[in-house]
Amino acid sequence: MTDNDTIFDGSPDGDTLGSRIVRAREAVGLTTMDLSKRIGVKKQTMEAWERDRSEPRANQAMNLAGILGVTPTWLLSGLGNAPSEEVVSVEIRSIRAHLDEIMDLRKRTEDSISAIQTILDRMVEREND
Repeated sequence: MTDNDTIFDGSPDGDTLGSRIVRAREAVGLTTMDLSKRIGVKKQTMEAWERDRSEPRANQAMNLAGILGVTPTWLLSGLGNAPSEEVVSVEIRSIRAHLDEIMDLRKRTEDSISAIQTILDRMVEREND
């Protein structure tokens, strides 16, 4: 593309909407389940989108594009640049590692709260005896 070209000057890729969702999802390292949770739909709904059995509503398509790091235009029509696996993958792995740490910390916190609650309940029982 030259400086005066727009994304509409190129030709769209030959993939379907569902195939583009799969390509972008895989480029960012998400599973179908991960993506469905982030969008707020059932896994079966996401699978139907990816298989071109149904399509997301406009607001869902916009959310998909944002989460997948692609433009809505590319996602819906194939016009523009496809996701870059090399750049996105490194960033996604880093973010995923941080998220995993936070999830582990949350689990440990929940376990600690539960243990403290159990001890407190026992202390109250003893006091009432």
